[in-house]
Amino acid sequence: MAERDTGDRITLGHGSGGSLTSELVHDLFLDAFTNPLLDPLDDGAILPDPGGPLAPTTFGGQAAMALEQGAGESDSREVAPYRLDRSSDDAPLRIDLMPALAVLHNGSTAGPDAARGARIFHNTLVEAFAEAAALARDRTGLTTVALSGGVLQNRLVHDGLVARLGRAGLRVLVQRQVPPNDGGLSLGQAWAGILADT
Repeated sequence: MAERDTGDRITLGHGSGGSLTSELVHDLFLDAFTNPLLDPLDDGAILPDPGGPLAPTTFGGQAAMALEQGAGESDSREVAPYRLDRSSDDAPLRIDLMPALAVLHNGSTAGPDAARGARIFHNTLVEAFAEAAALARDRTGLTTVALSGGVLQNRLVHDGLVARLGRAGLRVLVQRQVPPNDGGLSLGQAWAGILADT
């Protein structure tokens, strides 16, 4: 149970998005940032702009979640162009998505086609990651890929990568009991701290 009387301390419970977070926002920030656009305390706000609407986000994953939701409304299998760059055989592989972003920005993927554009972006990520993994396999002989990181909370990326890597003959490891995002990282850091103290 979260500690209710925190006094002048900010605890882990304040970051949970629950009542302690709400109290923190109200007690420390609300007076300083009060205005008609923010007063409803929604997770996001649409601000008027002469060139079109702006949609600021209030937490790191909000835009990514909206993109994933939009992509789910399209069944496109299209992949935009991308580059895999490596300056030498022993240099790290770099995935360059600028060609894909240019196509999506300049293409007809706005308005009714926004879902298609979001899906193409997801398809391109999956294809680029899978191709990079296959190149790493060819270079190293390793045939097992461990998938981790916050992007794997995106179901389209997660499921797409698992399927695509499996078709490429790679054994895929995914997290099942610990989240792949910062929650899992925090658990790993705590475990490393425990091990360091023993």
